[in-house]
This record gives sequence, C-alpha cells and structure tokens, in this order.
Amino acid sequence: MTNSARRESTASKVGRCIALPFRVEAALWRNFERDNRASILVKAAKWLVRGVVLFVCAYYFLPLLFVILAAITAALFLGRASGTGAIPSSSEDEHRFFEEEGLRDGLFGHGHYDKDGNKW
Repeated sequence: MTNSARRESTASKVGRCIALPFRVEAALWRNFERDNRASILVKAAKWLVRGVVLFVCAYYFLPLLFVILAAITAALFLGRASGTGAIPSSSEDEHRFFEEEGLRDGLFGHGHYDKDGNKW
C-alpha cells in the first residue's frame, strides 16, 4: 500500500473530532440506561445536562463572539469612512466642473474654464 493511500483525509479527521463529544455522551448515557429503555428520570437528566453544557459554552464563547463581530464591524466602518472622501466619482467631478467659471484643473489641464467646460 502506498503512503498516500494509508493517510486519512482531512475531512475524515475533522469529522472524527466533531463526533467525539457525541460519542462520549452516548456512551455515558448508555451506562445509565437498562435494557435499552430510558426512564423519564434519565431523559430529564440528559436534557438538563445538555442545557447546562450549552449555557456554559454560551457564557464563555458568546462574549468572545461579540468582541470579534464588533472588531470586524469597526474595521469595515473605518475602512468605508476613510474611503468615501478620498476618491470622488467621475460623475461628481463632471458636475462640479461645469458649475462655475474660473481657474482650476479641468479636462485639458490647469487653466481658465467657462461654464461649458471650454478652456480659454
């Protein structure tokens, strides 16, 4: 057998890691069940433990998630705010170009332009 055929795929490794807590939980509850019939008390305990674990994970990981989302939002907001005034669009340039006469940079370089955009 070649070396590449013996190696396990990354997806298979990730799947095994994800399935591990579920397998451990199933093995734990299998010890409490007798004759493959779960009593109401065991079912209630199972859901209580699941709720506590979910609460603990949310308690520790949700604030971290909010901090990460706030940082991403701030970075996007600051990036957008700094980018709006830096590069005006061409339609705004053309509109501003024809508003008044005077000395300014135009289509044909720096100089005097009339309201129609002609250099004089």
